[in-house]
Amino acid sequence: MASFDDLAHANANAPTEPLFIPPRRTKSGDETTEPRPLIMRLIQSEVEKTLLGEARRYTRTQVAERAGVSPEYAQTLWRALGFATAPNADAVLYTESDINAIRTLAGLEAAGILDKDLAVGMTRAMGQTFSRLAEWQVPLLNERVLELVQVRMAADPPLSPSELLDDAADLVADWVPVVHAMQTYVWRRHLAARAGRYLAGPTRTLQANPSLWVSPIWSAIPTSPA
Repeated sequence: MASFDDLAHANANAPTEPLFIPPRRTKSGDETTEPRPLIMRLIQSEVEKTLLGEARRYTRTQVAERAGVSPEYAQTLWRALGFATAPNADAVLYTESDINAIRTLAGLEAAGILDKDLAVGMTRAMGQTFSRLAEWQVPLLNERVLELVQVRMAADPPLSPSELLDDAADLVADWVPVVHAMQTYVWRRHLAARAGRYLAGPTRTLQANPSLWVSPIWSAIPTSPA
């Protein structure tokens, strides 16, 4: 199967393959046009690659080996994050960041900060939260990409496919750090607010929430001597 780069290069240098389907008239009498399916698939691949921020280099067995965990445990954490397990164990689908995430969770467990059940539960909670957030964000990102395509469609002279892919990648690359910074800020602000409320009135908080008397994640963290 041809790689993404091969497809993009071939399509960018094919003069007989226009970037967009010729305009057609709608029932209302307006003319409309749209990118060819191949171009949209290439844009999708480029956007995904930019969002990942790195290449897919590893199989799930390699991920487990490099993270220092069993394949079964790595698969458990991966599913807890909300991601499907590839049916083909030899599929190269995973990145260095995937390895680091599993290695970090395993390290917290090895240090006694998290037990296995809490690690899986925390992972599942984070996976569900960010999955819902991503589900809300993707239509916004798609709208921006499609707006970019519409603008580039009107360019004179017309853009080549490779130029359009570069523009789409640049848009995503500019968008991600802004959203990432805002998400981190909101999370830390909420964390600070909740921690402040708990610490400001621990007696009332613990009486209202008896389960907080025993918190594995906090009780396992060493405290500094007074």
